[in-house]
Amino acid sequence: MRERDFDAEMDALRADKAALDALPGVGHLTGKWVVVRGGILRGIFDDFGAAGRHMVNTGGGPALIHRVGDPPVVIDLRR
Repeated sequence: MRERDFDAEMDALRADKAALDALPGVGHLTGKWVVVRGGILRGIFDDFGAAGRHMVNTGGGPALIHRVGDPPVVIDLRR
């Protein structure tokens, strides 16, 4: 089994966070949960569960789920 390239995935998540931060008017989303994949805002949600379901149901690969206004949380699942 091939080990996934977590560094590339982390780079993608950092790029998505930068894209989110650069969105005009992102401040009006404070407190909302967003899904960003490939530098594109894919959805805006009221809770983490809804954002997570959307992320899982709309494609593979890394996606940023983030509550606007909160500092980023990174969970490294490597063993």
